Amino acid sequence: MKKKEDFYEESWTGPCADCNGTGIVECDVCEGEGEYNSEVCTACNGDGGKKCPDCGGSGKATYHMGQKI
Repeated sequence: MKKKEDFYEESWTGPCADCNGTGIVECDVCEGEGEYNSEVCTACNGDGGKKCPDCGGSGKATYHMGQKI
């Protein structure tokens, strides 16, 4: 049985896994095209990308024991 002192929890901050550190993800409405139904996509203003919801657009995320926190 392990002693409490032998156990450690690993936390780290690194590139966001969802946006690969860019801070931007593909628009889920127009799928990155910038147009939806032959008109400018209103969800992304025609850019094709949106601020990453996981990291808030920073491109970095904190992980604890392999899970995003």
